[in-house]
Amino acid sequence: HPFSVALHIDPPRLCLLPLGQRDGQGAADRNLPMEAAGRWFERLMRYARTSMSRKRVFADALLVYRLFFLKTRHAPWFYAALLNANLDSEGKLEKYLGSLRARGLVLGVDVNRSRGEFAVEDGRVRSGFGVVAGLDEEKVQRIVRARSRRPFDSFDDFVKRVGARHFDRGDVRRLIDAGAFDAFDSLRGEMTARVSARFAKRTAKARADAKGQLEFPFDV
Repeated sequence: HPFSVALHIDPPRLCLLPLGQRDGQGAADRNLPMEAAGRWFERLMRYARTSMSRKRVFADALLVYRLFFLKTRHAPWFYAALLNANLDSEGKLEKYLGSLRARGLVLGVDVNRSRGEFAVEDGRVRSGFGVVAGLDEEKVQRIVRARSRRPFDSFDDFVKRVGARHFDRGDVRRLIDAGAFDAFDSLRGEMTARVSARFAKRTAKARADAKGQLEFPFDV
C-alpha cells in the first residue's frame, strides 16, 4: 500500500519527482536514477489498475508524495511525530530509530534534556523517557519538576534529590542502561554499583526501623 511504502522505504529523492511525470527529465534534474523512477511509477500505475477509482488512487498518491516531502525535508519533526504515535510498538520504534541512527539524527535519553515523549532538539530527535521500561508518567514528571528548579549536576545529585525517595533500584538501573546519565562522564558500571550500595543501606535502615518499632521499651 502506498502509505506503507512511504513510511517504511527510504528513497529520499523520490519526493522531488512530480506525480505523473513520465518523461524522465524530472528524474534526471533531481539526480534520481531512471530505473528507480520507472519502478516507482509502474508501482503507482499497478495500484491505479485495482478496483478502486482513479480519483482515490491519485488522492492516495498525493498524500504519499506529501509524506515523502516531510520525511525528506523535515525529517526530525516527521520522525518525532511518527515515533510518538507508535510508543506502544517496540518493533516499529526500533525500525524508525534505526533509520534515524543511520542518518545521525537521533539523540539518546538524557536526564536533563529528555521529556516523556520524543522531541526535536537542535535539528535531531531527542529520545524521551518513554523508551525506558517501567518508568511511568508520575516518575517522569518528578524528574522534570526537579530539574526545572535546578538541573542535575551529577548522578549522585539525581539519586539524592529524586531517586532515593521516589524510585526503586530497578528504575534507576534502567535509566543508567538507557544512557540517561552518560553526560556526567561516569561509567555505567560504577553508577550501578553505587546505586546498589545506596539502596542496600536504605533497605537495611528500613528493616532496623521496623524492628525497633516491634520492640517495646518496657515489660508488658
